[in-house]
Amino acid sequence: MPIKQIAHREGMAPNTVRRLVRAAEAPRYRRSPRPPVSAPFEARILRLLKEQPSRSAAEIGRRIRWPASQSLLRAEVARLRPLVTVPVLRQRLVPELAPGWAECGLWLPEGPVEVGAGQRRRCPVVLMVAGDSGRLAARAAVSSKLSDVWAAQHHLLHEWGGVPHTVRWDPQGIDVPSWSWDEGTGWSTYRMQAELGSTTVEFVDEGTTVSNLLATARRYLTAACPPDRSFTSPEDLAAALHTWQEDFHRSWDPDRTARWAAERSALFGGPSAAHPLLQPPPDSHRTRVQPDSAGYVRAAGNDYLVGEWGARRRLTVKVTDVEVVICSGGYHAGGFHTVVYARSWAQRMQVTVPLRHELIEPSSGVRREVDGP
Repeated sequence: MPIKQIAHREGMAPNTVRRLVRAAEAPRYRRSPRPPVSAPFEARILRLLKEQPSRSAAEIGRRIRWPASQSLLRAEVARLRPLVTVPVLRQRLVPELAPGWAECGLWLPEGPVEVGAGQRRRCPVVLMVAGDSGRLAARAAVSSKLSDVWAAQHHLLHEWGGVPHTVRWDPQGIDVPSWSWDEGTGWSTYRMQAELGSTTVEFVDEGTTVSNLLATARRYLTAACPPDRSFTSPEDLAAALHTWQEDFHRSWDPDRTARWAAERSALFGGPSAAHPLLQPPPDSHRTRVQPDSAGYVRAAGNDYLVGEWGARRRLTVKVTDVEVVICSGGYHAGGFHTVVYARSWAQRMQVTVPLRHELIEPSSGVRREVDGP
């Protein structure tokens, strides 16, 4: 077909038709190349990641005054993080640190635990291993949430009677809140509490190791716990952990025992000082809720019964690793009420029998025990 006929049929200029016929490919829109918005910040992001490979994108954005969207920053940090060569800290930590440091992490037994009401699940175990002597401490946690892991480590630190000057964490398997403010349950709060007591907190990044302390402890516990072993209750798991620890330490020679004695004396926060990590950790859950129509308050996956004194009231609920405390926000139904329940490891339960119910009289301020919730 002649070019003029094509131009007449398509409503185009003949020269335009000639140019299109001679073109090697179909025409398409081409945008002139320009550098990405992250280009001026790439060197600064890499420098911050080299200083601390586990640094979050939110913290990097605050330091470099990131002008664009947070999603773009997270994508850029994720792209650059693999380019950072993480130094292996074995040579720095193991030979140079004085006695009194420890490694912490999780171990997950193969056998399930009967947590109540016919429910069975695998419960994580928090491990803490002394860096010089290899002393092992272990405690089962309600869940793998950082708040519950922190509470379990709090008990282990009290068993040792002090806090190491350096705590090296393996964060694998620990559930950390995704929101940045984390309300006292995130690593930033943990690190701040530790640094107030002059304790350094470091993390084992993926693909790096500091020593084989945690690996040795996990191998020992895995060998001591058969795959078909199940536990009748959380207390049964705690008793088994105690037995395995005693067997592990019974095989020590006098030299390791002396090293642990020297290491224990080097811990922070003994009788002469109060280390912040030896204080009760922040409440893993602290909320203000109103009971439902049946009088139950939802906390940590279960429903806890509240009496008529709490009906149509905003109540304060605090959850620790062992207790659920429900308090009135003021003088309700003749006084200030505090109801304490044992925290249930099971889920979707209705708990109706409290450990205790305390009432403070509004006029005299006298405390007395009350029956029921």
